[in-house]
Amino acid sequence: MTIEKQSLPSGGDDLFNSRFIAQIFEQAQKTTLVEADQPVSKEKFNRESFKLKVAQRMISDLENERQNLENQVRLLQAAVECSNDGISISDMNSADNEIIFVSPKLEELTGYSSDELVGSNWRKLYQSEPDVEARDLLRQALAEGREVQTSVRNIKKDGTPFFSKVTLYPMLDNRGKVSHYVSVIQDETEKHETAKALRQAQRLDSIGLMAGGIVHDFKNILQGILMQASIAMRKMKNEDPAQKNLESIHRAGQRASDLTNRLLKYAREEEFDKELLVVKELVEESLGLVQNSLSADIQLTANIHDDKARIKAFKGQTEQILINLILNAAESISGEGFIRVNSRLADQTDYDLPTGLIDYSFLSNRLEPSRNYIVLDVIDTGCGMSLQTLKQIFDPFFTTKESGNGLGLAVTLGAVQAQNGTLRVESQVGIGTTFSIYLPLRS
Repeated sequence: MTIEKQSLPSGGDDLFNSRFIAQIFEQAQKTTLVEADQPVSKEKFNRESFKLKVAQRMISDLENERQNLENQVRLLQAAVECSNDGISISDMNSADNEIIFVSPKLEELTGYSSDELVGSNWRKLYQSEPDVEARDLLRQALAEGREVQTSVRNIKKDGTPFFSKVTLYPMLDNRGKVSHYVSVIQDETEKHETAKALRQAQRLDSIGLMAGGIVHDFKNILQGILMQASIAMRKMKNEDPAQKNLESIHRAGQRASDLTNRLLKYAREEEFDKELLVVKELVEESLGLVQNSLSADIQLTANIHDDKARIKAFKGQTEQILINLILNAAESISGEGFIRVNSRLADQTDYDLPTGLIDYSFLSNRLEPSRNYIVLDVIDTGCGMSLQTLKQIFDPFFTTKESGNGLGLAVTLGAVQAQNGTLRVESQVGIGTTFSIYLPLRS
């Protein structure tokens, strides 16, 4: 039965005796608000009982509705908190489109707490280094009240950049106007870094191809020099003063030829021949090659724990690793200082070290428990490195030098790992740096 619309009586007995209350009473009986086996007449109707039953039914319905809404809110809250995306809601009716809600993941992504973000504007995430193109695209979408998706370079609270895909969803009020915007931020930093590494790898491949061609041509030039030097030496008399000069030229050319052969093998991905090397002799030869290149203010020393310790390694590569690290250490020292090369056996603390960047140290890869390692520590008293620099020193083309190419440490790390070794670096600004080379020990 449908209750007809009519003017209601003002109250009291007029209300109870009205046709309106009669319709309510009749409807209440049909909906079991009034429980009775037989129809109850209006005269026997207890107004207070009726009011109580109606109130109880209304309270019961409201309580069920409240519980259903609470359950929905809990489910939505759990979904937001479990999401791998950062979520925020902005109030478009506020003066500066203020953020009124942020998810835990957004706090994790940005480094800002909920208290710091709520009440601010989403521009907070890139205000120090604005991504102009993305900013203009988002502003235009907000002005037009439409959905938009774009990639944005954001800035965390600590100043670290991160890359994200941002999607804005408009929410309409009952008048069809945009009242709020939901922002969903997906972290794409790893994807961006992977793409960057791929581009760098492609550049390195191109450089390798070019270097291979150059080395091949250089080798041909050296062969000509060596041949002419040999012919000249055969034609000269033993007492000729120039004989020794030609012999020096021939030796230098032969060493250059050996170097080009190693470079060609590297460019062609051919295997080098490993040799059994005495660590003490390897270190002494490397220091002898580099000693004259250092400033007189820098003291270079070595401390070898075992004169007979041996490794099976690529001699040229291992010498180059030591030389690169010593020269890098020398460039970090302004004025007087020292560089010390120590050798030691790896102990249990070395095997327990975690990989990656931890505090002020970086470990390239864990040591294999089944192997024994000898460690060559290259220690300097240079300027040291900040955490930001330490994060990037092994990235190809990253350099802090005005004339550097950024390949030295990247190649050094590759050479260490090619010999089943591990590289560790510890550094702090104003204290100095220690590079540790872990190489498998041979009995």
